[in-house]
Amino acid sequence: MNAIDAQGKTKNKAKDTQSIMVEYDLPYPPEKIWRALTEPKLVAAWLMPNDIKPEVGHRFTFRAAPVPGWDGVVHCEVLVAEPYRRLRYSWRGGSDKLEDHGQRLDTVATWTLTPTASGARVCASITTVSRSSRSPSPR
Repeated sequence: MNAIDAQGKTKNKAKDTQSIMVEYDLPYPPEKIWRALTEPKLVAAWLMPNDIKPEVGHRFTFRAAPVPGWDGVVHCEVLVAEPYRRLRYSWRGGSDKLEDHGQRLDTVATWTLTPTASGARVCASITTVSRSSRSPSPR
């Protein structure tokens, strides 16, 4: 996908992203893992307090402890919700003023669940847009 930068030059967005992908084989069925990814209390137990709902278009937040320069809120939107198979959401928050904890992120997280003989394979894919090609923060 191409975009035009402030100088009117075309940039290849694919070159402006970084991705991480990890896979785990877990001894639990996809239905149980789906709950851990989509039920607010269960997500809060391993990540952060939130108000997630696995409904496409649902806007929700994750809430971390604030740090000077950032209110601790991550703004998200569910992009794909295929029960027991795939969950994808945007993840935007942080501050351009910070370099470490609380730095600005413009990310898409994708969780893919595949049944296996002993449970499920979980694939987590995180793609982040580089700082130079981001649009302004939602706050």
